[in-house]
Amino acid sequence: MLPAGELTVLVSALVAGAGLILSAVKYIDKRREKKFRVNVTLKHGWPTYANGTLGAAVLLIEAMNPGSRCVTLTSYGILLPNKGSLVFPSDFGNGNTLPYALAAGKNCTKWMDTLRVTEALLGSGWQGKIKLVGFYGDALGKKYKSKPLNFDIAMWQKIAADKK
Repeated sequence: MLPAGELTVLVSALVAGAGLILSAVKYIDKRREKKFRVNVTLKHGWPTYANGTLGAAVLLIEAMNPGSRCVTLTSYGILLPNKGSLVFPSDFGNGNTLPYALAAGKNCTKWMDTLRVTEALLGSGWQGKIKLVGFYGDALGKKYKSKPLNFDIAMWQKIAADKK
């Protein structure tokens, strides 16, 4: 058993340490709250119509705001492995109109016809399997990126040829 004086010092040190940790957590939380945050996903999808039929394959780029501040999205596109990008004019894709005020807890989705994206990639000299990264840009010039999506250009090229 510790003498009373040493026990008091130990308890005081533990309380001070706990207070320091709590203060650090609060500080980090406040900083995170003030940051603009957008989670982006890039994935394959097929529109489903009211009669149950499926539409043509599309690439979906979705932005979700998990933060507490509104973010104004002004652009979107796909980053290529060579650091180039496919940027789409507003008439190329569908979904929410840009610029778009992405409120906290809300999402925004744009989509592009997969075969048109395949044609654009082939026209730029791409072949085979590549990794694509979806992105949204905001009014302050920041880019928010998705995880890479494996994209097989040859497979989609074959599907396009089969449709003709």
